[in-house]
Amino acid sequence: MRLFEMLVLIALFASVMGFFIPRKNRPRFLVFLPAAAAVFALVHIVLEGYRFQMAPAYILTGTLLVIFFFRIRKRAEKPKPASKGLKVLRIVTLFLGFLFFAIAVLLPALMPIVNLPQPSGSFSVGKTSFHFVDKNRLETLTEDPGDYREFDAYVWYPADPSKESEVLPYKIHQPRVGSILGAGPDPAPAGPPDFVFSHLKYMKSNAHPDAPVASKAGPFPVIGFSCGFLSDPDEYQLQFEELASHGYIVFSLNQPYESHSVVHADGRVVPFAPFHAEEFHRCSKTALRLWEKYAETPDAEERKLITREILEAETFMDRVFRIRTADMQHTVNELIEMNAGTRSSLFRGRLDLTRLGVFGHSGGGAVAGQCCVTDPRFKAGVNMDGFQFGDVIDGEVHQPFMFMYSEQFTEANAAMMESFKNTIYVCTIKGSLHMDFSDNPFVLPITKRMGMSGKIPAKRMTNIINIYLLSFFDKHLKGKPSSLLDGPSGDFPEVSIKIWGSDLD
Repeated sequence: MRLFEMLVLIALFASVMGFFIPRKNRPRFLVFLPAAAAVFALVHIVLEGYRFQMAPAYILTGTLLVIFFFRIRKRAEKPKPASKGLKVLRIVTLFLGFLFFAIAVLLPALMPIVNLPQPSGSFSVGKTSFHFVDKNRLETLTEDPGDYREFDAYVWYPADPSKESEVLPYKIHQPRVGSILGAGPDPAPAGPPDFVFSHLKYMKSNAHPDAPVASKAGPFPVIGFSCGFLSDPDEYQLQFEELASHGYIVFSLNQPYESHSVVHADGRVVPFAPFHAEEFHRCSKTALRLWEKYAETPDAEERKLITREILEAETFMDRVFRIRTADMQHTVNELIEMNAGTRSSLFRGRLDLTRLGVFGHSGGGAVAGQCCVTDPRFKAGVNMDGFQFGDVIDGEVHQPFMFMYSEQFTEANAAMMESFKNTIYVCTIKGSLHMDFSDNPFVLPITKRMGMSGKIPAKRMTNIINIYLLSFFDKHLKGKPSSLLDGPSGDFPEVSIKIWGSDLD
């Protein structure tokens, strides 16, 4: 909570408490506290910025200010004995005042403006973006047969920012203009209104815009990331900044027509393509029944058969994630041109694409597996809490690979383990849920109150994810040994790990 937000709430609390003191015994300064709260609120709005979570505090400030002016006007009048009805009214008013004050405190506490942790690496972090149009692929998620696939890449990297360079906001607010969850024949709620997340623009990231790439080392290994379904590519910035600070270039792609919305650099807003909603809902219902069957089946062979049924049922997700895989591969092609200087960028000669990794969360985790099974340019992959769609079940993954699971999703891909021919790490994090693999529990503490994230503290979860990701990629892209990946760690008792494969034989 910011300074003037706290001052507003302190002044409001003292003002409301003052009503319990008899008028003749009330310290004079209490009378002027509503005016002080109004001044603090004005300074807060001008210097810190308005946010909707403070709206109850603004309303309470205005109400108490009106009472303040009314009392100033009545100050010269001799107080009259209060009638019974007036006493009851005062009690009701006090109760409502405290209730409103509780709401005024609760909202900013559940959705605070937090300070993001500093990355632990030696490099400063830069951030830039690119817009790509793949003229070799038609866009299949729209009804226009002439559309080409068009998307954006956001890149975090080791940087040498100038002393005057300011860091970027954590998230520049974008309109949520469409939702697959609110469409279809059996619609679910489309989620909270857009303004609920508008305060994220006041949080500061650790990334400097378009700063020069760090000159003291490099070229740097490159890692691609694919976000969860309906998520945004910048909801995992704590991971990207940490990797970049340790000498990695990380790119994350947005997903037009399958996200709530995508806003291109030129201001065009791309909503979710609603004509796919019916297929999505139909596939999801079928897959949910199969998942329930999977959970109730202890037999490994039968689980593998059910896994195949899930893959066959989820036609929409299969199509989406194959598009994402192609987006990832196209981005690598573009980066090759940037590194060679045939496409203008600040990354000329700074990318080591012989050390290329990939990771993702949820549906994006499946993209990591698919990239590894179809494209040997990717040398290592991580699937964070995602069911492995695609060709892995019948293919062979020859790269080192790590699965990171929440408790609720433990070993969901057990039926596919035979497809992995190199070292496999299977990590399960006790006390975690699916959303804990994103930044959301850290920047939106309300998710924990809503049961959307697990019991593990957000800061601890972020630290575990970052350390295990860094250890994995350091070992398999940089050749650095890591005892953390050799087995259970006393420093991280929440993590159970199973390892098998070529480097242990």
